[in-house]
Amino acid sequence: MRIEGSYLIDATAERVWEVLLDPESLKACIPGVQSMTATGENAWKIVLTVGIAAFKGTYEGDVRIADAVAPQKYDIHVEGKGRPGWVRGVGHIQLVPNDANTQTTINVAGEATLGGPVFAIGSRFAAPAAKLLMGQFFGAMKERVERGA
Repeated sequence: MRIEGSYLIDATAERVWEVLLDPESLKACIPGVQSMTATGENAWKIVLTVGIAAFKGTYEGDVRIADAVAPQKYDIHVEGKGRPGWVRGVGHIQLVPNDANTQTTINVAGEATLGGPVFAIGSRFAAPAAKLLMGQFFGAMKERVERGA
């Protein structure tokens, strides 16, 4: 499944980068996060509860950031499983400042694979659910960056 999106934030690329990689900001902005525990540099164990259609349930997994080039881009790798099924994916995050570096566009492109009962039952709902969760995350991140938290 392919996932894409673009999000505009009224802040410099450096500020957006700082907040995007801050563990407390990630924990505050990831929809349904129950816990997030560091396992290394830019790597966490995460537990989250999703309440969307066939994907409803609690998932445990690993999140790690790789190939980071501050403040331009990084890859985020996600693996998780729960009673509803499992997910594995990678997202490519790119920060593009405007000419005056007063706004930053975050471009997201990624691939995810689903398996288990959730895939058999709800595969046609996977892309809209992923887009919804991604929108919630970046909406919360935008608010956090712009208010200076």
